[in-house]
Amino acid sequence: MPESRTVFFICLMILALSLSGCGQRELQTYSRDFFAMDTYITCKITSQDQALAERGLGAVEKAFVDIDSLTNRFDQQSELQLINQNAGIAPVKVSQDTFTLVKTGVEWYQRTDGAFNILIGSVMDLWGFGTDHPAVPGQDDVKQALSKADCSKIVLDEAKSTVFLPEKGMILDLGGIAKGYATDKAVSTLQELSIKNALINAGGNVYVLGNKADGTPWRVGVQDPRNPEGIKAVLQGRDQALVSSGDYQRYFEVDGVRYHHIIDPQSGFPSRASAGTTVVMESATIADVLSTALFIKGPQKGLEMAADMPGVGAVMMISTDGQMVGRNLDQYIVQP
Repeated sequence: MPESRTVFFICLMILALSLSGCGQRELQTYSRDFFAMDTYITCKITSQDQALAERGLGAVEKAFVDIDSLTNRFDQQSELQLINQNAGIAPVKVSQDTFTLVKTGVEWYQRTDGAFNILIGSVMDLWGFGTDHPAVPGQDDVKQALSKADCSKIVLDEAKSTVFLPEKGMILDLGGIAKGYATDKAVSTLQELSIKNALINAGGNVYVLGNKADGTPWRVGVQDPRNPEGIKAVLQGRDQALVSSGDYQRYFEVDGVRYHHIIDPQSGFPSRASAGTTVVMESATIADVLSTALFIKGPQKGLEMAADMPGVGAVMMISTDGQMVGRNLDQYIVQP
């Protein structure tokens, strides 16, 4: 579920054609690639004003770098690491961003019946995702780690802006929500700069702002989970996040069995309910959360859950046998 320390394959491929415009001030596309939050991130801005576009690109990069510096649990200087180091010892005063992320994580732990879990860090460490030697852990070790994964025990003090993990061994991991949150921060900054047309691709977390230069919606391809070079479907949208999770992003194999990084918090083992999930909605933060939670629930239960979630534009789920099912896809899907 949360991100490990390796770079995974980007599961959404941008299908927009090169952008051009006409008139006295021609529309140009300005882009920047950078590395943050354990993935390669691309931002494209279409504008007639190069200086403004460059400001926007810099602001997007800063948004991701700033959130990464707060939430990277492998960084000894991050606020998240400080919270984890003080588990069972004392509350930790944190920034508004970190507090909001943890609070949102706890809320969605409850709303998804535990399918989304920001205390899964101890379980993730057992599996060794992001290390040179991932391995299948023993059942007893998994059971012990899961005993430290009850998000209802997290103590939040909004007045003091503190977070407290009451038990030694509890490990927060915000990898399943932080990229979406950073994306929303980046988009807000672009809007404050009056930048109306942009695309951000943060390793499977895509946000499409406005339109392409010709006035048509941006198009985004969703990777086929069983074909790294293939596209399962093409979606289009504007002012929307399109976030995907899949069992093909980070995994290792033992005796022909694939063990991927999306851990079911109930079992402590990789969820076998789905092969891929894409969520379309305005909030990249919540789309990030739901892409994981629905994946773990599986197509039937996932779509039932999505139906009760306000703000969800569409959901596309791919079962382990490659079948595609969805909710409200008609207004977004271009092909097949």
